Amino acid sequence: VLQMGSIFRDNKTLKKVTLPKTLKTLFGETFQNCSALTEVENTEQITSCGYNAFYNCSSLKSINLSSCEDVASMTFYQCNNLQTVTLKDCKSIGSNAFQGCSSLTTVGDISKCKNIDNYAFYGCYSLKSVDLSSCATLGEYAFSDCNSLTSVGNTSLLTSISEYAFSGCSNLKTIKLSQNIIYIGPNAFRGCKSIKEIELPSHVLDLGRSTFADCEKLVTFSMPNEIKIIPDEMFYRCSSLRNIVLPSSLEKIGISAFYACDSLQLIKIPYATIQIGNQAFRDCRKMKKITCDAITPPSLGSDVFNKNLISQVCLYVPKDSYNAYRTAEVWRDFGQIKTIGSDETQEPKDPEPCSAPTITYTSGILSFENSTPGAEYHYTRSEEHTSELQS
Repeated sequence: VLQMGSIFRDNKTLKKVTLPKTLKTLFGETFQNCSALTEVENTEQITSCGYNAFYNCSSLKSINLSSCEDVASMTFYQCNNLQTVTLKDCKSIGSNAFQGCSSLTTVGDISKCKNIDNYAFYGCYSLKSVDLSSCATLGEYAFSDCNSLTSVGNTSLLTSISEYAFSGCSNLKTIKLSQNIIYIGPNAFRGCKSIKEIELPSHVLDLGRSTFADCEKLVTFSMPNEIKIIPDEMFYRCSSLRNIVLPSSLEKIGISAFYACDSLQLIKIPYATIQIGNQAFRDCRKMKKITCDAITPPSLGSDVFNKNLISQVCLYVPKDSYNAYRTAEVWRDFGQIKTIGSDETQEPKDPEPCSAPTITYTSGILSFENSTPGAEYHYTRSEEHTSELQS
């Protein structure tokens, strides 16, 4: 026997199966809904598992698939008591393959796996580590809500990370992103609450919204100078973020990009920046200093800064743009405005008041004298008052 179809499907009393040692392929739905199945012997020689092969085998606890190269979509979907899967030669893991395997702690060695599809390990709450060293593509929600995951190994071959790929991996402490990555999708690392430092690869030019939102322990973030847009909510509620240098080519800061970054004290807005979105820096309660290199004050959305907070923040601006910032809406509300490189607050100077002038009228000529240098005189004269003066 080399292949096996869905001959055991929906058998809810089947508890143990010993497969022929010659068997190489399990077709789709072979053991689907065998909810009492606890043990399957002679699986180590199987090279391919079809879709739904063990779908909802809710009593199965372990299986050896050390020769399996392809784990198809939904193979172990909702096997919520499955704890151990032994993979060794796996090249591809299909969509939803292990979704809902909430007790799964290990899948063995997947270092040869080149593709991990959408939702492959979604909700595997107990999975502790994986090795992505051969993985080139990572699907949407691939490891979402794997909240025990602490390590993903080397990511040197990854070219893209899809949306929500690692969202909710609250114990993932470190990840070194491949220099080959050019795209990171929306919410890819949202809620990775243990990551402290991220260096964005030099080739990444496309980022989705909320990429690192709710990474509450993220302290340091580095990004390449070619980035032109910080997407909406990119660092939303990253409450520990303190060290970040915005790229020199940055043109736009998105809506709520740094919302509630409570530890952010200093930020330098680059020369190229022309637009800052709604609530971009709202609730940055420890902000002390903002340097804006832009010659023209960037346009601001609504509530970019808390009105009651910016009165305590010092704004540094280019020397030749001082008056532009001092008169621009919102920018003028900063507690102090200084020119870059200056240590002293530059406040607008009111004209010096003049001393009382001495007025004389002789031979039809009205004269003024004043001790204030550069004093200017402005007056009107009516015929009625002229007549009075002449008399």
